[in-house]
Order: sequence, then structure tokens, then C-alpha cells
Amino acid sequence: MKEIPQEEINKKSVYLPHHAVVRSEKETTKTRVVFDASCKGTNGVSLNDKLMNGPVLQEDLRSIIMRWRMHKVCFVSDIEKMYRMILVDKEHIDFQRVLWRQNTSKSDEVKHFWLLTVTFGTTSAPYLAVKTLMQLSIDEGQDYPIAARMIREDFYVDDLLDVRM
Repeated sequence: MKEIPQEEINKKSVYLPHHAVVRSEKETTKTRVVFDASCKGTNGVSLNDKLMNGPVLQEDLRSIIMRWRMHKVCFVSDIEKMYRMILVDKEHIDFQRVLWRQNTSKSDEVKHFWLLTVTFGTTSAPYLAVKTLMQLSIDEGQDYPIAARMIREDFYVDDLLDVRM
């Protein structure tokens, strides 16, 4: 997130409603933020109404698991916080704004922020994340052919199921 300079606040933009989900029983992520890009604005249209979801780029999970289970030794890995690792082009950050108050006190100033990375809750987020992985396999595949093959064939969203160690 990056605070929006005062002179940028009145530009055409979309503000995403958000709230915290608190799960005290969780060991790792006790609190996470949920963004609602399906919430309709005063014009009756939501951000998700205008976003494209993109084509399917990966094999279906069933095929990946069936191939994976054919081996005696396998491994699973995960890209931690994958969406938060992918920057959104500056041209599009005005469509991912939030209002934020540091403390719950109503006397605290409400500030405007841009969300700079792919945001959970947007229609295009899964496609953008997978497309980024696929592009990485193209861009770096010549230097890392095994990794490139794994990205193309053995990932399901941010989870890797493979047999080569």
C-alpha cells in the first residue's frame, strides 16, 4: 500500500470496501483483510463487473494430482503470499484504492491508499497470478529449464506438486 498524495485523490478511481477477518485459533495468520471488489458503487457497477477473469492457463487439479500420485516420492511446495508478490501496473492502481484509519478512534484521520499488488477478491487476481508464473517460465526458462517445466506443468495456482527433487 502507498498513501495517495493529496493532489491525486480526486482522480477517477475505485475504492474497495474491506474488513478484517480475525481467527484467534490460527497459528500463523490470525488476521487477514478481505476486499470486496463485487460491491456495487453508486452507479450500480462493481469493479469485478468490469474486470475480465482471463482464460485458464493451468491443467486441472485432478490431472496434476493423478500424475503426481504415480510416484513413490513426491513433494509439495507453496508460493507464500503470491498475490502480494505481484505488482500492478501504475496505470491501474487507481482502480484499487482503500480508505484507512490507523486506529479505530473517530478522531484519527482517514487516509487514502493505493493497493500496489494483485488484490484478493478481484475477478482477475487468479489469472494475473498464474500468468505471472507462466511469463516467468518464458523469461527465465532458457537459464532454468527444469524450473520452467515445473512452472508450466506442475503448479496449481500457487501450489507446486512435483516428483523431482
